[in-house]
Amino acid sequence: MPLLLLLIAAAHADTLTVGVAQPYTTVSAAIAAASSGDRIEIEAGTYAENATINQRNVDLVALGDVTLTSASDILVITNSTVHITGIDFVATGQRSLDLTNST
Repeated sequence: MPLLLLLIAAAHADTLTVGVAQPYTTVSAAIAAASSGDRIEIEAGTYAENATINQRNVDLVALGDVTLTSASDILVITNSTVHITGIDFVATGQRSLDLTNST
């Protein structure tokens, strides 16, 4: 009986780090570089952001006290699943989060 081998490529998730001395200095830049399944770790600090996550499933994780702030929508999430851990959102104008077809 012939032996059939199936090779399945494992999904490879990356960790992208945001901070002053990190590869990404803004959350927006890390989100733009992220692929589905990636984890974005944000070092302690306050970040002025207007970011959009569209059709990606990512984790946003605070490494310490993290605040995202903006005079408009801080984070727009569309057709995505995003897990947010330990992040404070302070909107001085519109909304903190804008979710469309997302969890």
